[in-house]
Amino acid sequence: MASTKSFINIANKYDRVILLIDMDCFYCQVEEKLEPELKGKPIAVVQYNAWRGGGIIAVNYPAREQGVTRHMRGDEAKEQCPDIVLVKVPSVREKADLTKYREAGKEVATVLQKLTPLLERASVDEAYLDITDEVVKRLEVMNQGQFNLKPSELNSTYAVGYSNFGDYVQEISSCIESDTDEFDCNDDDLPAVKKSNIKLLLGAAIANEIRAKVKEDTGYECSAGIAHNKILAKLACGINKPNKQTILPLKQIQPLFSTLPLGKIKGLGGKFGEDLCTLLNIKFVGDLIKFSEAELQRRFDEKNGSWLYLIARGIDLECVTPRFYSKSIGCCKKFPGRNAISGIPTLEHWLGELAKEICERMEKDVIENNRKAKQMVVSYIQEINGQDVSSSRSVPLSSYDLEAMAKCAFDVIRKNTDLFIKPGSDKVLNNPLKFLGVSVGKFETIETNKNTIQKLFMNHCKKKEQEGSTAEQKIVTEKEKVPEQKVEKKSFFANYLKKKDESVQGSNNIAEESAATLEEVKSSESNADCKESKSFFLKAIRKQQNSGVNPGEMASDVQQKSDGSSSAALVVEEPQAGSNTTSVKGPKSFFLNAIKRKSNESDTKTSEHPTTEDSPCESQVQNTKILEAMPSTSSASNYTDTYAEFLVPEPKEQDFTTCDKCGKKVLAYDFQTHNDFHFALELSQEQREKFRSEVKSKIITTPPRKKSKISSSQLNTSKKPITSSQPAAEISIAKFLSKEQPNVNDSDETTQPTEKCIECGNLVPTEKITEHLDYHAARKIQVEWNKQLMTEGKQQSVGGQITVATKTTGPAKVKTKNIKMFFATQT
Repeated sequence: MASTKSFINIANKYDRVILLIDMDCFYCQVEEKLEPELKGKPIAVVQYNAWRGGGIIAVNYPAREQGVTRHMRGDEAKEQCPDIVLVKVPSVREKADLTKYREAGKEVATVLQKLTPLLERASVDEAYLDITDEVVKRLEVMNQGQFNLKPSELNSTYAVGYSNFGDYVQEISSCIESDTDEFDCNDDDLPAVKKSNIKLLLGAAIANEIRAKVKEDTGYECSAGIAHNKILAKLACGINKPNKQTILPLKQIQPLFSTLPLGKIKGLGGKFGEDLCTLLNIKFVGDLIKFSEAELQRRFDEKNGSWLYLIARGIDLECVTPRFYSKSIGCCKKFPGRNAISGIPTLEHWLGELAKEICERMEKDVIENNRKAKQMVVSYIQEINGQDVSSSRSVPLSSYDLEAMAKCAFDVIRKNTDLFIKPGSDKVLNNPLKFLGVSVGKFETIETNKNTIQKLFMNHCKKKEQEGSTAEQKIVTEKEKVPEQKVEKKSFFANYLKKKDESVQGSNNIAEESAATLEEVKSSESNADCKESKSFFLKAIRKQQNSGVNPGEMASDVQQKSDGSSSAALVVEEPQAGSNTTSVKGPKSFFLNAIKRKSNESDTKTSEHPTTEDSPCESQVQNTKILEAMPSTSSASNYTDTYAEFLVPEPKEQDFTTCDKCGKKVLAYDFQTHNDFHFALELSQEQREKFRSEVKSKIITTPPRKKSKISSSQLNTSKKPITSSQPAAEISIAKFLSKEQPNVNDSDETTQPTEKCIECGNLVPTEKITEHLDYHAARKIQVEWNKQLMTEGKQQSVGGQITVATKTTGPAKVKTKNIKMFFATQT
């Protein structure tokens, strides 16, 4: 596709003055205008997705001052700023509806277009303006002394590289008086460079007037960037916000580029910028200046090499192309994580929803802008081998039909995917889709008047209505002509079958069925026809009995009456007395067998739904059931019934795994969750035991019992463990230590090396000697601890209350307890 961009001559690179008008937190301003009570409050606009408060797409500056950013969710923003107001974007067709923001953007663009014809809308809230002609006019008037700048009108103006705007104005005055400029340039560019700063200053005055006009007419505030091209104006606009404007002088370009990341330049924020940083080993825009144009062209192609060479020096030759309306109309939707599209019904549904929105916006665009799109672009992201792969394909757009657009988009994705359907399935995608986008562009102006395209849509709608009405009439006509007679015949034979079948079985309902049969016969045929058909069949049956003709051969001949009537009543004579069978054997077997086969098929249905006078006929019931069984494609609310990701296959024996801990059979994909359950139980039990042991070691609640004289023999023979009812000083620490090892036999000495303990003289295995010595050390510490507690004081129980005795002046007479009571009995 040929590029629509146009470029200026490089000789005029410093002659232009370009503005970028950027609306400040535009979505939030629109909400404030719709609801004035929100003015001044921290606001965030969130998407329709309600998970964790919704995704934030716009934040006003009061909320930003409290730390709220666009990368947060609604709940995070409330934690950061409890007073924030979350405004939800309207939802249409299960996706965000940005119509009110687009309309507000058109309102602003209308005001800008009145001020200059060279207006290029970059997005809903951004627009480039070329005000070079107006600046030249004011410069001429100013030189004539008829125009003066007012400093009060430039209070919100800033200049890059200057602490205050007054310093920049002072420097301009000194440069004009001295006729010098510090900017390094060629001699051919010197005249334009000398006028550069004064032109930017006049451009700032004009930008201030434009911003004031937008505020007056729409109530929205905006910021502006003033420079000599579009890229520099875009960079300058974002430096000082909100409701401010910034100038980027020529001499401040390189200082700014020296610390500006390469991705901040328009066109270098994607893969091309990443490749550039990798190949050239650079990080900032200023690093490009060390490469020559030939070297950049050699590493890249000629066009990109020249563009990079100029961008490194702050030169952009792209014109401001007058464009009030957007170059394309598009909509998209993300499907992150578990929401990824994995089924064909889901993909068809969302392509239909996107195509529906595109069609509505295109029809509106035709009426407003008198143009039509000729190209459709389908964008999507697939997850292939764990990586997200982006794709975009363009196809010609021949019609604005909704179904045709959705089908075309589906075919584009299918044809450009190596393996579209998952093997072994007919509804599951092999590669899930995480993003879908449909857009139309390459607009062409409609040469004829606007009414022609309107008539086209009207005729298209009328044609569909006529086709629908014609189809309905055709269906009604067919129902009137054919089904009635066949239904009556079918109903007659079915009732006759019931009558004869129940008569053979001895049913008691013969009279009722006969009456019903007669009523149906009367409603469909006259009594005379019935009699005539009765005599006709009886004659044929008697003839068959006498001649012994095969019933099948006779039935092939007996099809219609002599008068051409297709309806008949079959009546069989009553059996003779003493006979077990009816008088008519051949025809009965032929007709009844044919009817019984039909009756057996519907026997269950008729038993569950008995036939009444008002009940529908059998064919109508069957047609209704078929229609109910068919999937509905017109209702958008039923698409979730066919979600492939919700279709769970029946588990097989090999899908189960036996748990080693509990022995249960668990599905393979749930096995990790099952193990986590066991781990959680073990961890809980471990924490519980640890808590209990800590509590037991800290209990000091029960006062000590009164000391009584206990013989050493009683101490030695007592094997009861010390409980928590004993005082803390008497609680044994033996349970926290290993028991003392018994003496090693002589037979064991030959098989295991031992050492003699210096404390007790016992032989202990060498590998456990350290643990054994720790045991003796713990006993010594315990003895010292007991002595200290006994000398400081003792607890006494008085009247059921615990009192601590004060330290006496004299030596305390305390009898030291045997050390053995503080340790468990050794075995």
